[in-house]
Amino acid sequence: MIRKKIQQIQGLHGAQCYKWVLQVALPMTRPTKHHKTGVYQVRKSVPKSLRNIVGKGELVRSLGTKNPVEAKRLALVTIAEFDQVIEQARRGERPIWMLPQGTTGQAGAGEPDHAGSTPMEMRAAAPPSSLRAAAQAIEPLAAAALLDAWSAERGPSPRTRQRYGTIFRTVARVLGFDDVRRITPADVVKFKRHRLEVEKLDVGTVEDDIRGAGGVCKWGTTNHLLPANPFAGLAPKAMRKLAVRHGYDDDDAKRLLLAARAETGWLRWAPWLLCFTGARIGELAELRRGDVREDGGVQILDIRPHEMRPGKNETMQRMIPLHPALIAEGFLKYVEALPPKPAGPLFPSITPDPHGKRDTPAQTILGRWVRTKVKIIDPKKAPAHSWRHRMEDELRRVRALPEVQDAITGRHNPRNAGAGYGRGFRGMPEEVLKELSRVPSPLDDRAAGPASDQVSDRHASLRDIPPQEAPEIVREVESALEAWFAAEAKRSYAAFASSSSPEGREMTRGDALSSINILADEFQSGDISAGRGAILEISERLGRALPPNHQVTDAIAAWAMEALAVIHEARVTWADGNRLFRPSMPTWRGMRTRLAKAGS
Repeated sequence: MIRKKIQQIQGLHGAQCYKWVLQVALPMTRPTKHHKTGVYQVRKSVPKSLRNIVGKGELVRSLGTKNPVEAKRLALVTIAEFDQVIEQARRGERPIWMLPQGTTGQAGAGEPDHAGSTPMEMRAAAPPSSLRAAAQAIEPLAAAALLDAWSAERGPSPRTRQRYGTIFRTVARVLGFDDVRRITPADVVKFKRHRLEVEKLDVGTVEDDIRGAGGVCKWGTTNHLLPANPFAGLAPKAMRKLAVRHGYDDDDAKRLLLAARAETGWLRWAPWLLCFTGARIGELAELRRGDVREDGGVQILDIRPHEMRPGKNETMQRMIPLHPALIAEGFLKYVEALPPKPAGPLFPSITPDPHGKRDTPAQTILGRWVRTKVKIIDPKKAPAHSWRHRMEDELRRVRALPEVQDAITGRHNPRNAGAGYGRGFRGMPEEVLKELSRVPSPLDDRAAGPASDQVSDRHASLRDIPPQEAPEIVREVESALEAWFAAEAKRSYAAFASSSSPEGREMTRGDALSSINILADEFQSGDISAGRGAILEISERLGRALPPNHQVTDAIAAWAMEALAVIHEARVTWADGNRLFRPSMPTWRGMRTRLAKAGS
């Protein structure tokens, strides 16, 4: 065989020779088609010195599929089992399970030799489930034990650990056994179909369950606790719709704050805290009395992780200054009236759930109050989360720095390498208060817009910049933007042409349209953070750092968002079949005169 290959490559040069040499030099076990049925199978030769122990000269298994992609996935499990058989034989141990569906070579005593048998005869003679038989020969591993090992290394939140435990208990209930080493891909398909067709669950719920279990099993495979991940690639794909949430308008906010004055405890202060802090409801519900304190002469809410509130992410830790409206309303008097125990709950009126947590009961209480008593029933307005939407808009209206917005709302939006240096605004409540105090109370008469003296020069509207002659900086920036746009379009096309996305599926026309809509909504709301993500790359191409929080940077960020939308529109064209289409860089639309104002 090799001699024949060598004869074939004689006289070949370059890529042709390279291709032939690789084909000779890289033999490996891989799925092959059956010469008659076209069904993929895996074949692995047993070393001669081990055949007396294994009882076979070759291990063969049908994968039961004609799909090459599916065959490659299934082959991994089979090859791992074959390798395990051979490794046991090297240790002098005779495998206690026999592989199915056709083996050739010498059979052991008392064992059938299927050489020459028809596929139907082999199928009848083979064990009903080789994967199950293989797993039964290994020491069982309960899902709880696997989760304990995974949790010890990964350190998930108690809620995540509980949710994953529920998933595996459901898997055991449907399959009838609790041993993750026995679970096969066929079992996962059975579980999936039972949940979808018998229990009539939402596709998204089943997808989350299989992805969750698969993540733990992937860790188990990496750490040699499992031979393979049976959940890999089997999660259904739910067509998820973007949840549309609107912030409370002034009328909604007034109704809620006035209605809260008639309540006590949690309902008395939850609307006010949500309105003037922009915090998450879970962060507020789990606050302790000692979390309301003074720092540098500023009264704050100290949002810190503890056993009942691990936090959504590491950047949730922050100090939120109390808005003057909260202090004037008497919130500090409420705190002073509580028992003087720093570790005691700030809202003892919330009865904890069986796990000692208050966030879920707090959501239930507030949700019922908003819907049934205050009568705000618009489904696009969430009882608690619409306050966060409102706070984001209020901070934009007063032109608060983006870093200050993140410090108030606890979002994670790193804009450059320097974002991780120093305390940041999360640890400067006195600075944050300067911006937060400019947010007006819904109960005050709101002017038509922010006064001109309230708007910093560095946040001045671009439309107020008069046209001027363009200096050299304009041409330099334009060249940098052209280079960035060309590279971004090339990257996007390469990702599309590979027919894969981060979710492991082909980019669709709907994906591109969804991205365009998100950009349009962000731009309309004044959020140009998506465009600011391009600033660092553009700065590198420009060869100089662009000034942060400057009208020049904001103008380029706004232009970058328009450029990204143009590239997404090109993706729509590609998805429609025109793979030769190339997007054109958007026009400046007055950017030259805007840049001229700043000079170099």
